[in-house]
Amino acid sequence: MKEFREHHTKSSGIFFKIDKVIYNKKSKFQKIFLFENKDFGKILTLDNLVMLTEKDEYFYHEAITHPALSLIKKPEKVLIVGGGDGKAIYEVLKHNPEEIHVVEIDKEVIEISKKNFKWGKVFENKKLKIFIEDGYEFVKKTKEKYDAIIVDSSDPIGPAKKLYRKEFYLNLKNVLKKKGVLIMQAESPIYHKKIQRKIYKELKKIFKICKFYFSPAPTYPGGIWLYIFCSDFYNPLKSKIKRIPKNLKFYSEKIHKAIFEIGEIL
Repeated sequence: MKEFREHHTKSSGIFFKIDKVIYNKKSKFQKIFLFENKDFGKILTLDNLVMLTEKDEYFYHEAITHPALSLIKKPEKVLIVGGGDGKAIYEVLKHNPEEIHVVEIDKEVIEISKKNFKWGKVFENKKLKIFIEDGYEFVKKTKEKYDAIIVDSSDPIGPAKKLYRKEFYLNLKNVLKKKGVLIMQAESPIYHKKIQRKIYKELKKIFKICKFYFSPAPTYPGGIWLYIFCSDFYNPLKSKIKRIPKNLKFYSEKIHKAIFEIGEIL
């Protein structure tokens, strides 16, 4: 195989020349493919869908973490559902929480990421507790309460399908503190309008505040990506930003306002 192709529709998609294959196997849950490309560095794909590239991942990972955590004065406990590649953990640690719980269904994704990405050492952090299990089942049974929950899931196919159900959203609400924030990735505004309407309709019944926002995503379908911010306490356009970590590549106080303003009209 000389190149990787991801088809977004029957007539469009993205391709990368494969300069080196690092890992190409099927786990218990999904096909995992990691390779190198001259322009984008290491590229991780699951079931033939791009999850991240080293060159542009910061858009997604800064967007899915900082808009929530920057509003919380002192985050004690953060839950990440998915995120086995470790980069969301890396960003959350910049807010110095007391604990981070990561629920990842596929242990192989963690092991591959630990060995092959420059941020792989985050998996050794003492604040981190990893649960190798289904995120849907975890939030249904856990007695923990979280200041922030980040659903860094893959697309609604395969093992991630259950993470797009009303029951899952209700269970997320149950394990979120009263002054907590839930962030979920919400797919492409170009290709996935139907999914977004369904997500918003269900979450709006559960949370007082639900707002879409976006970030660039050069190697995801459509080149931009949506997220949804949910809370009963914080309003991302009105609540005060408590903290912006240093040396970020994308997120800032000005960007925070812009992505929520534009997110409402996408």
